[in-house]
This record gives sequence, C-alpha cells and structure tokens, in this order.
Amino acid sequence: MPEYWISFASEDSHLGVVILQAASAEEALDGATRLNLNPGGEAMIVELPPGEESELPRNELISLESLPDLGYKKTSELTEEEANFIDSHPAITRICDDCNED
Repeated sequence: MPEYWISFASEDSHLGVVILQAASAEEALDGATRLNLNPGGEAMIVELPPGEESELPRNELISLESLPDLGYKKTSELTEEEANFIDSHPAITRICDDCNED
C-alpha cells in the first residue's frame, strides 16, 4: 500500500506533517482525521515513491521544527514555477483550507 506525506498549513503557519499508508490521497486524509492527527488547514498530500526510506515517524503529527533539513518549504515560500509544478503533478493532491474539516 502506498505511503503519503500530508503537510498541513494555515494562512500564516505550518501545522504539521503526517506520514501514513493509504489506498489513495483522499483515504490518507481520512486516515489522518480518524487518528486525530488532522489539525485542519490546507492539506498538501504527496504520494511517496515506492521504497522511499525515511527515519521520520509514521502515524503521528510531526512539527516543522522537528523535520530534518529536507529542503522543505512553506507553500507561501514557493516560486511561481514550483507552485505550478505542484499544482500539475499527478502524485500531489491539494485540499483547500475550507475543504479540510478536521
């Protein structure tokens, strides 16, 4: 079963990241909600490549401060080119703030 990285953010702050297994991006968000790991806000859901190795914990809310240097950027820090790439990438799903009811 694929693993998904879900990044949660509000307009002015990062709310955390959850990594979990699910059959689809939508089921990953539902799973985070069922596990009480969905803090609300916009959710950016990325299907991780098969075999992606990471020491980050699974099935828990990870704070931005505890993430190692992975080149992580807040959505507000993306260049226009990076934002367009994310919006058009088939492995990335973006759920708007109002659509993510925690």
